[in-house]
Amino acid sequence: EYEGKVGETTWNHLFKNQKVPFIGGINEHDSNKNQNIDVSETLEFIETAAKIISENESRGYGTVNRKDGTGSPSAPYSLSIGRLQWYGVRAHDLLKKIKDKNPEQAKQILTGTTIYEELMQDRSVFISRPLNEKEAEAVSKLLTTPEGIEVQNETMINDVGDYIRVGKNWGITDARALLYFADLYNQSPKSTKAIVEKVQANGEVTLEALHKAALEDSTMGVYKERRNATYEKALLYDGAGNKSEVGAISNSNKNKQQETSSGNDTASAANITEYVVKSGDTLSKIAKMFNTSVEELARFNKIQNVNLIVVGQVIKIPKANSAPVNNTLTDNNSISTGNVNVDKFLSIASGEFGYAEKGVNITKYGEWYGMNGEAWCVMFISWCADQAGILGDVVPKAAHAFYMKCGYIDKGNYRTRESGYIPKAGDTIIFSEGLEHVDNVSQEKRNYKHGGIVVAYDPETQTVYTIEGNAGNEVRYRAYNLNHIEIDGYGINGGTTYGQIPSNVSIGYMGTQ
Repeated sequence: EYEGKVGETTWNHLFKNQKVPFIGGINEHDSNKNQNIDVSETLEFIETAAKIISENESRGYGTVNRKDGTGSPSAPYSLSIGRLQWYGVRAHDLLKKIKDKNPEQAKQILTGTTIYEELMQDRSVFISRPLNEKEAEAVSKLLTTPEGIEVQNETMINDVGDYIRVGKNWGITDARALLYFADLYNQSPKSTKAIVEKVQANGEVTLEALHKAALEDSTMGVYKERRNATYEKALLYDGAGNKSEVGAISNSNKNKQQETSSGNDTASAANITEYVVKSGDTLSKIAKMFNTSVEELARFNKIQNVNLIVVGQVIKIPKANSAPVNNTLTDNNSISTGNVNVDKFLSIASGEFGYAEKGVNITKYGEWYGMNGEAWCVMFISWCADQAGILGDVVPKAAHAFYMKCGYIDKGNYRTRESGYIPKAGDTIIFSEGLEHVDNVSQEKRNYKHGGIVVAYDPETQTVYTIEGNAGNEVRYRAYNLNHIEIDGYGINGGTTYGQIPSNVSIGYMGTQ
């Protein structure tokens, strides 16, 4: 798979006749190194890096490059789209997610093209897929729908979070340097690795050293204006979680202290949740969703007619009443779910934090299960349950999310997201997505794609915190909005409390439906 997230001009400068395969690097070093830079694991930090990259690559959600690449066999002409200029098969992935959120809308927008039908086919159809003018206009329109904006924000956070983890695993510990690194890596993983190694040969990787080496590099130095702009933005970051004027790019439900002066109706971007109005929304409904009032939203957004909001409108919600998150899972003995067996289950899982696969899906969990080399998120759950002595009796033994769900259904212990069930610490969480065709495993029009273990729930922000195997090839903490569309449901394991919120959450999926 190619790391195709840049435009045509960049590709011509960087690779001339060939795109470089994505070389990753996440597993090249001990994944437990450099865990002391907590700020770089926060959603706020990842959003900051994502904003810098998106401003360098493309300033609009609806940006479409109709014919990217060089035309060579390894870099065929294909489309690049959106804020990170997702290329080829990754553009297919992005558009499919947008389509799945609102199929009827996507079908209507893409009428007169073959793209809607292609999005129901394998992603390989986009390996070589330039667009004509009519197709480009339709794709741009789809990208700028509320669903398109939401999916791009989530995907961007996902991708950039992985960049930052690569940088940390390559030995970078300075927060500003990581911001600069993320932009370099988005352009060229190969060139970035050479630059980092050059800096490391002479000492610590700092922002100044990385910038100097990048400007001197024959490939990355071509983009002097971009290098200087990124350097200046990274320099604004104070290294303690504050972004100065750098800003953020997507809505987040993470708690931050409100920074408003008395009587002032404005707040810093870091302390505002942005909600994009969808069909059927009212200001009253949105106010209830965020535990505020219609009057407060109208005042803060300067809305004169509270009965008039439109689809696509951005509503800003101040988070003055949010309490700072300070509970952590730094000590296994501190875990308390109200059930001693579930306590042990969670303690074992949290003890695996940072474990990384040794090759493609090569893990101790797969070896234990007898399916090494296969996707291992659900095998991780089974392994933890086995170590805790609750496999079979409480947690079903399974290697696939669908069969894990079936095991809980057989026990009468499965609750869907739609049921309104509030998860407890120690529950198993199952993720799925809708399909246009019947899945071979589930025999439903759903793909049961992932699983994890709930470590905490925050009722104030409606955020579910999990620990998951195979999360970017590692065991990591993640966070989701309670109503995130891909949460299928929960397997009840006997916990009775909301648990304790981890401090080192890698990435968040804070959108809903």
